[in-house]
Amino acid sequence: MPPRKLGLTETYSKFCHDHANGATLLSGIVQVEGPLTISIIKNALTLLQSRHEILRSYFSASNKKAD
Repeated sequence: MPPRKLGLTETYSKFCHDHANGATLLSGIVQVEGPLTISIIKNALTLLQSRHEILRSYFSASNKKAD
């Protein structure tokens, strides 16, 4: 069976991986129809964060110097 053709996002992801030392940035636009409330946005972002560990990472700034 011949390999399947990559989709646009997969092609872009592979290009970024091959040319940017593994770093990948995917972006997109979403059109929303109908009512949109803060709770719907919060639930969507919480679900996204739960699925992707990197989105749960954080760094804090400090004026302390490392020893």
